[in-house]
Amino acid sequence: MAAYIISRVDVKDPERMKDYAVRSIALAKTYGATYPVRTNRVEALEGTYDGRRLIIIQFPDLAQARAYWDSPEYQELRKLRHAAADSELWLVPED
Repeated sequence: MAAYIISRVDVKDPERMKDYAVRSIALAKTYGATYPVRTNRVEALEGTYDGRRLIIIQFPDLAQARAYWDSPEYQELRKLRHAAADSELWLVPED
């Protein structure tokens, strides 16, 4: 079953974030990932939307999502993301 990494991101350094995005997307795709959602256009139907960028990455399964997250390559990219943005990320398995 699919698994998702869902994140909300407040970009502080657009140039560094662009570098992170290009490299992390390429890496995630090697783990079978797709990106069904990458947007700032969110409509709050209930509650509020705080304006942060919303990203949903879909992986074939939890093992592939974990392999991406735990990979040495992504550990380096995490440092870049931390320098470029404030973010929250969640790993969500499909039930």
